[in-house]
Amino acid sequence: MRRRGCLIGIGGVMLALVLCCVLGWFVLLPRFHDAVEREMTTVLSTEVADAIVAQVPGGASVDAGEYRISLAELERRASGGSDNLQIEGVEIRGDGNELVLGFSAGNAGAEYRFTPQAVGGRLELTDMRGDGGVVERLLAPEALGGAVENSVNAYLDANDLVLSDVYLDGDDLVLVLGEV
Repeated sequence: MRRRGCLIGIGGVMLALVLCCVLGWFVLLPRFHDAVEREMTTVLSTEVADAIVAQVPGGASVDAGEYRISLAELERRASGGSDNLQIEGVEIRGDGNELVLGFSAGNAGAEYRFTPQAVGGRLELTDMRGDGGVVERLLAPEALGGAVENSVNAYLDANDLVLSDVYLDGDDLVLVLGEV
């Protein structure tokens, strides 16, 4: 009789562990990705807006033209994070025609690569891929790519602008803007 009770107890514990893993994978992890994307969008939106406005003389409105966003400055300013998201070991750089976002904390790290393109007047990051094992599973490339896209596209929408072209020029992300 005791063996049967022990087996039922072990089976119950195993079932509870499986249910917790399923709940974490299908419910908690997507919520975490959404939270990271929202917070990164908030941090990057401010930096993108500041970088573009700094290139407009005398506080005039942002017109169509070419605007450069320094990736080194973006990295420096994004490293502080926000009240809800502290970011450590951030690296933002260009590598040929790819935008590279890297994160490291202790011995763990991840690197994400994106190809920026102007599609339908908006920024789209294509060819998203990550390299970081467990960290990549926790912090999906789509969440980070979405944050970058959202930060630029929200600025364009707010200022009635469209993205005509985008490319990397060394340490700068170059946005060629046109009017709607």
